[in-house]
Amino acid sequence: MSKISDIFNPLLFQWKLFAIWPGKTPSRLYKYYTYLYLFATLFAYNILLTVNLIYTPFKIDMLIREVIFNFTEIVVTSKVIMVLVKRNKIVEILDLLDSEEFQDTNESSSIVGDSKKTYTRSYLMYAITSNISYFSQVIAPVFVNLIFGSSLTTELPICNYYFLSDESRKNYFVFWFIYQAVGMYGHMTYNVTIDSFLAGLLLMTETQMRVINYKLTNLNKEVKHGTDDKANEDKEMSKLKKCLRHYDLVLKYCSQVQNLINVTIFIQFGIGSVIICVTLCALLLPSKMETMIFMVTYFMAMTMQIFVPGWLGTKIRHESQQLVFAAYNTDWISRSKSFKRNIMIFVERANIPIQMTGLKMFPLSLVTFTSIMKTAYSLFTLIRNVQEPDVVKH
Repeated sequence: MSKISDIFNPLLFQWKLFAIWPGKTPSRLYKYYTYLYLFATLFAYNILLTVNLIYTPFKIDMLIREVIFNFTEIVVTSKVIMVLVKRNKIVEILDLLDSEEFQDTNESSSIVGDSKKTYTRSYLMYAITSNISYFSQVIAPVFVNLIFGSSLTTELPICNYYFLSDESRKNYFVFWFIYQAVGMYGHMTYNVTIDSFLAGLLLMTETQMRVINYKLTNLNKEVKHGTDDKANEDKEMSKLKKCLRHYDLVLKYCSQVQNLINVTIFIQFGIGSVIICVTLCALLLPSKMETMIFMVTYFMAMTMQIFVPGWLGTKIRHESQQLVFAAYNTDWISRSKSFKRNIMIFVERANIPIQMTGLKMFPLSLVTFTSIMKTAYSLFTLIRNVQEPDVVKH
């Protein structure tokens, strides 16, 4: 039987390849590889990007692009640090996902199986789309040059490193092109895999809530109403206790996931909202068609990075609220006092819905997502009105 954590194996493999996942027992050689790789492609990469921002010509259309990339790097770095620093917590969460209570059973196999398939399809679509976008922007010009013999543009994939002289940039163009291309692909992989991992953890939370709801709703379906048979009573009591143990493990799992994503989600939502505002403002400026396409697609990507956690957070809260209804839906009236007592205790706890948050400052919900988008649009409208002072307002 496959384990739930198996859906994350492709992500863990890519983390290992890109030097941020040594596994449960890291070797000394892999640690050296991590230090060297991250120093070259993350630490030095971000320093050069920051210096480039300082030397960027003071033109709004050029500055906006550099600001967007620098803000994006803050989010990527926070995600990488989360994986490196909280590796043990991630291992504990994966072990908890593979516990007996969380695995497929005859009752819940369709619920868990459907969620695993949905997650796998969504991740593949996200990864394929991201790779196509990367290759079209970075690799395609190289193939065009090789096939048609045309000269490569003098612009580097990410930024032109304005702190370099034109001569230095021209002489070492191939080196800087490869360096930025490799670094960009690694950072894209970090973004795609870590976003997918966090979304998978949230999806599995919602899935386990649905499993508990299903088990509670169908708890006493096999027992005839009003029966006093001791064997049947003990059987239903055993099923209830299994549901309660499952619920306790889900609460523990939610607590661990919350501790893992707390800071990262806060940074992603905070920086993401800024990037959305900046991108909307950039759309007001006259620009080339390829720049406009880049801004629109980037805006859509940042919107999805905020929408998906908000949507999953809303589903988790909804399913946790449904637990109370599922408990009342059991045939508890004809059951023993012990059964009723356990149901009452469960209902008291389930009355407090599970809500994932970002640094305990805002909930992961569609309400938060809507609020961010409204604020971004309000800022967009304000700037547009400032740029058009002659517009008559009725």
